[in-house]
Amino acid sequence: MAATAGCEALRVRGRCGRLGQGQLQREQCQGPRRQRDARQDSRTQKGETATKATADLARLSRNYQYIHTECGLIRTSLNGLAAELAAPQKKLKQALEDAENLKFTVHPDGSLEYPVSPSFVQVPASGTGTATPGAAVPLLPGAGEGGADPNKGKAEDIAERIADAIREANEIDGRYAGVLRKLKTTSGLVVDDKMLADAAQDTKNVQQAAGKYADDNKIPKDKSPAENAAWWKGLPQEQRDEYATLYPASIGALDGLPSTVRDDANRMVLAETRAQTQLNLNAVGPEPEITVGQYDDVTSG
Repeated sequence: MAATAGCEALRVRGRCGRLGQGQLQREQCQGPRRQRDARQDSRTQKGETATKATADLARLSRNYQYIHTECGLIRTSLNGLAAELAAPQKKLKQALEDAENLKFTVHPDGSLEYPVSPSFVQVPASGTGTATPGAAVPLLPGAGEGGADPNKGKAEDIAERIADAIREANEIDGRYAGVLRKLKTTSGLVVDDKMLADAAQDTKNVQQAAGKYADDNKIPKDKSPAENAAWWKGLPQEQRDEYATLYPASIGALDGLPSTVRDDANRMVLAETRAQTQLNLNAVGPEPEITVGQYDDVTSG
């Protein structure tokens, strides 16, 4: 069962990197532009109707800001999942190719059926043997250790490699699955402080899951604006979006990057920080009422 689940996780790599990419990319490109349009309209319109329209646009901008972040986190998670699954997928494919070349049969549970070498006297009636991963002392491949069948050693080696690839794939799959399950929202989107605070936590969760894929250590530290700009220009657009989504505070602080990129990143950080601060204040509750007599007692004491 574990082998079957691991193989399914590896097959996901061929699909997840492309799943919904067009739609997510459109939302990421359009979101910041809509926010800037809303801000521009708020500076040029006046009157009671304009005030209401400005408030509606501000709410719409806030919604798109949230959607922009969540879509970016989903896309980055899927890309990270696909990239990290590449290594165990390669290991699995190589092990399966080796088994096929040796005419070994791989079963769904990861065990291998191999033909017993004809030079051995004690040949099972079926003429085949079975190798499973986790053998106490796996035979060296092809060595015929201890006078045993060399095919047994080869089969055990392949079984171990298959099991290792599946274990690695399952770890990666579980790490990203937990994050992706949390990237959801309710119908009738109205972004409030709690949702923005959740978006900040979502970002931290994806940072932990995709740290191997998008490492913040690659973001320039203490570099000149020209060096920062050169680093940014050297990145493909998809990778720029991923860094801006995962590390908005770092990207927003980099001199030399386009002002619109820094502005969008800093606005998201500001919105999430303000939301969390407001939630903390709400948790404290209102200040207790103090009567005149109580005030005199406090001041005289």
